[in-house]
Amino acid sequence: MFKNKLLFLLILVIFLIGCGVVSANENITDVNAIENVHEDVERDDSISLSEEDSQDLQDSSQKPGKVDTHIQSGDVNNYYKESSELVSYLKDDNNQPISNKMLSISINDKIYNKNTDNEGKIVLKLNLKPGVYHATVKFAGDENHTSSVANAVVKVDKSVLAIQTKDFKTYFESGFYFKAIVINKITKNPVQGVKVAFKVIKNNKHKTYWAITDSNGVAMLKKNLKVGSYKVVTSLKKNANLKAKKVKSSLTIKETAETGCSSLYIQVNKNEAVVGFRRDATNAKTLHIVKYKLNGKVAVKQYKTNSYFFHCLATADGWMAATGGMDNPSINHAIEKLAGKMAKSGKIKKSYLKKIQRYERQLGIGHFSIKAPNGKYALVWASGISTGKLKSGEFIDVPNARSMFRHGTWDKYSSNPVKAAIKVAATDSFGVNRRDATAFHWKATTSEGKTTSTLKAYAANDNGRLAGRSTAHLRDDIVCKGKFISKESLPKTPSSKFIGKFKLGNIDKLIKTQTNVKAPALNMNFNDSKTFDVTVKDKKTKNPIKKLKLKLKIDNKVYTVKTNSKGVASFNPKTLKAGDHEVTIYSGNDKYFVSSKSTITIN
Repeated sequence: MFKNKLLFLLILVIFLIGCGVVSANENITDVNAIENVHEDVERDDSISLSEEDSQDLQDSSQKPGKVDTHIQSGDVNNYYKESSELVSYLKDDNNQPISNKMLSISINDKIYNKNTDNEGKIVLKLNLKPGVYHATVKFAGDENHTSSVANAVVKVDKSVLAIQTKDFKTYFESGFYFKAIVINKITKNPVQGVKVAFKVIKNNKHKTYWAITDSNGVAMLKKNLKVGSYKVVTSLKKNANLKAKKVKSSLTIKETAETGCSSLYIQVNKNEAVVGFRRDATNAKTLHIVKYKLNGKVAVKQYKTNSYFFHCLATADGWMAATGGMDNPSINHAIEKLAGKMAKSGKIKKSYLKKIQRYERQLGIGHFSIKAPNGKYALVWASGISTGKLKSGEFIDVPNARSMFRHGTWDKYSSNPVKAAIKVAATDSFGVNRRDATAFHWKATTSEGKTTSTLKAYAANDNGRLAGRSTAHLRDDIVCKGKFISKESLPKTPSSKFIGKFKLGNIDKLIKTQTNVKAPALNMNFNDSKTFDVTVKDKKTKNPIKKLKLKLKIDNKVYTVKTNSKGVASFNPKTLKAGDHEVTIYSGNDKYFVSSKSTITIN
């Protein structure tokens, strides 16, 4: 039994030894195989890759992940009707702003989309009723950034407001109005968009007017009330979210006044002059500048409407007039008609001046001025009448106050007559409600014996600086030849703005003595000693006009001849060539109007 066990153990040992040899041989074979595989990989690695494949491999190994983002959005606490904003920022994990990304804001069941600016910021302006609102700000993310979200609470409280007013005095149609300022009683900030009621009371009767506050919390009673005294009760339209106590004030509307106006005249020569007007008034008006007929003459005038008042005028032949003072349409019309009669007659009449003086005494304060083309002038105040004559280069400034009249040479203000006129107006120290300075530049031009005239209009805002005042806020709109010129566009004196040109036409019949001309056609042979004769007589008196220079335009050449004692001027055509020649005849001076045509035929 023992032998059998021993034999079994011996066989088992031999078997195990054999297995170990086989395993060792298998391991050796595996090593060789692995070495062969490594040799194959190394051969594969030695194959050259294209640059594109290499770059793709490099990119795939270096591409980073998305940048984390977060949103900063603070809570908002505000009062109803006060401006407020929900501000949010989009930033990366280094707290750096992310620009030009769209964020969506969800609040009050509405969604708003906004792009971030360079600071990563978006701003949503809020206009919410009282209450608590939850806002959600989201960024959806993109290929380079992760998404993010933030929440904010917006709380809007009811507003307790205060209405601020003051007792107010102004002039009728002054352009200044009773106003109320609405502020938040707690924050003291102005409140925009609030409807304000102005209850205007007089003689136990009342009427309510409405206005809405602007960005400064100001509401204005923009109503041109009649002259008188009023009580004004200011309150807010009923609103559950707004509260304010009523405020009582007084409002006084006084009679309008144009007490500080002045007119002026610049004499260049008998064919050129400027009339100017400086409006000084408590009320704002639209000024109109138009061409019209004054007693049969073409003219240009400046006037205001509602309560009619002409300020200044100039006729086609150079007569000029102006007036200032208290606003009375019937008196102003009467003065304008008298000015037209003097311009038509060509004379400044003392009887008319006395009538105007009576009108000025009725007004209490004011002035009238008129100037002929040759420089003669007359000035009328309630206290007296003055006359004189302007020489070329001189000016007069005529305010409502006679004591402040000025007379001098205008070239010290400027070599340009228009600029000088505007500066004369601006340096007139009379007047405290200085508004506008306007100037009419009239000029007559003669060509081939025919005289025409034009008028150019200029305007400026008289800000008072050159007279020690500050009145830039007082100004008027202007309509010139139907074109609207905004008061905002008017430059401040001494600068001015050209606003229109008027062609006034031929003025020969207005400024010259009319004539009868006889110039019979001449037919002659080349060697004849005949002359071409022109006879000129005064149309009214029938008398011959002596020593009158005449111009004969023949074949684009101008010849000068002079009338003799019989009013006959003779021209020797010996210098003309054979043929037909048209002759245009006109005066060599601007006193007489001569206009005729004839022919000279040389065989």
